[in-house]
Amino acid sequence: MKLPKISIVTPSFNQGKFIEATILSVLEQNYPNLEYVIIDGGSTDNSADIISKYSDKLHYWVSEADKGMYDAISKGFEKTTGEIMLWINSDDLLSPDSLSIIAEIFSEHQGVDWITSLYSVWYDVEGRLIRTMYKDGFSKGGFMRGENLPRANQFSKYWIQQESTMWRRSLWEKAGAYLETEWSVAGDFDLWARFFQYSELMGVETLLGGGRRHSEQKSLLEVDSYYEETDITFKRLGIKYYSNWEAKILNYLLYLIPKRLKSVAFKLGFNDYRESLYHTGREEGWKRRRWK
Repeated sequence: MKLPKISIVTPSFNQGKFIEATILSVLEQNYPNLEYVIIDGGSTDNSADIISKYSDKLHYWVSEADKGMYDAISKGFEKTTGEIMLWINSDDLLSPDSLSIIAEIFSEHQGVDWITSLYSVWYDVEGRLIRTMYKDGFSKGGFMRGENLPRANQFSKYWIQQESTMWRRSLWEKAGAYLETEWSVAGDFDLWARFFQYSELMGVETLLGGGRRHSEQKSLLEVDSYYEETDITFKRLGIKYYSNWEAKILNYLLYLIPKRLKSVAFKLGFNDYRESLYHTGREEGWKRRRWK
């Protein structure tokens, strides 16, 4: 099997206590067709010294002032040419063997444009895996209803975890090949919304990557900004997710519908079919599974 080139970007700013573990989670997989780019925003701690230790294994790196995380990621992707793309922040970790798994999946399933793990993974400050949460799949319909924008009392389930999400460059280009560089925290959500205009998201039944929980974690500190930015995405696409009372009624109705009548919920657009990929443990490799 010809291994596809995988392009990974890590944006960094003053994450000296975490970034080496992030770098090693990528490089120690020894994936032979890798473009790894690190864009540091001119850190004032020891980040640049740590990155420079691995410069011979990096496709490109720089430490200079930028306009924020998404500007750094965008600059990084401009330096890449890989068929498969992802970014991992400088305090997060890729799961062992994830790059070979990603390569297999995209090589064997040409109709799959982007994937994410069905398991949200969280590490602590020391890099220990402290939590996993299973998710039952993803769909365009669910996303547009607000299913992947968890807020109290809404028709919501769970985030699409950015650290576990990878895509083909062809999908990136169809979706405009950009990130919202003026935003601070929800550029990933905006990108997912544009991806869903062209392709369904495939869940993968294994670990691919995870985020690190710590007191300076940006997504926790700026959660209000995240919701403000996601609201802009929905408005721009002409999407109105369910209000609190609509969500409560829908959830109640779905709970009451007997299994034999579930097809009615699908026809009415209250629920969706979801697909995932699982490994058979045999030579067949990764197979599709369809969920209701």
